[in-house]
Amino acid sequence: MHDQLIRARDKKQYSGALFFDLSACFDTVNPEVFCRKLALYGFDSKSITWMFSYLSDRWQIVSISGEMSNKIQVHYGCPQGSCLSPIIFLILVADIALWTETAKNYSFADDTSSVVSGDG
Repeated sequence: MHDQLIRARDKKQYSGALFFDLSACFDTVNPEVFCRKLALYGFDSKSITWMFSYLSDRWQIVSISGEMSNKIQVHYGCPQGSCLSPIIFLILVADIALWTETAKNYSFADDTSSVVSGDG
């Protein structure tokens, strides 16, 4: 990203950047959207069904100092601490470069930047 901004400055171009920090990225995974993306990537129906089952019909309880909250159903997100959660998130955003026509995207983990440069 730094190189793109320097080249634009040297050409006397304008640049704009958006910085995204998806701090709760694992909590926003929609199982249906994720499974549609798996199908687009060529996963077989058995794998897709397994992943949908893994991400669906989960329940959550919070315990603080021995006090338990009520049990609630979780409709979105990946299980916290799961080794699959980072992979699931990466699959969801792997095609982020296709989401824009003119911006160049830079990503690392859950941090993404979109930069566009050009003449005014």
